[in-house]
Amino acid sequence: MGSFPKHLIFILMVVALSVLLTDIHPCEGRQEDQSPQRIILQNGLANSAKLTVRCWRRDNKSDLGTHVVAPGRSYEFRFRLNKTLNVAIYACSFRWPPKRSEQFDVYDQLVDLNQGKLLTWNITNSGPCLVVPRGECLHWD
Repeated sequence: MGSFPKHLIFILMVVALSVLLTDIHPCEGRQEDQSPQRIILQNGLANSAKLTVRCWRRDNKSDLGTHVVAPGRSYEFRFRLNKTLNVAIYACSFRWPPKRSEQFDVYDQLVDLNQGKLLTWNITNSGPCLVVPRGECLHWD
């Protein structure tokens, strides 16, 4: 009976130390980066055309609304990733005069996660150009 309290104290110390070490050095998978992803869509159309932008999240159909972007201006949205749930894919449609309409994915978590927290797209008549971080242009299909 005399050794039971010592054994109990030892177990309590191990549990307390385990909790303390978990708080100091959390497992890497437990913490999520809480800084938001930023997507900037610049109107780079020729002829000073206004660009109408409508974006949404593909997996849950969250609609970010319709925005009219003046020539040389931009529209920006932000979102936070939850890495344990669905893969985030944001798509946008673009319309400009006279009757042009295009669409593409401005963010795909599987492709863009390692690109950093900021993606800047310049929307042109010939296609979208990813200005930050890669400097790469795509063509409308």
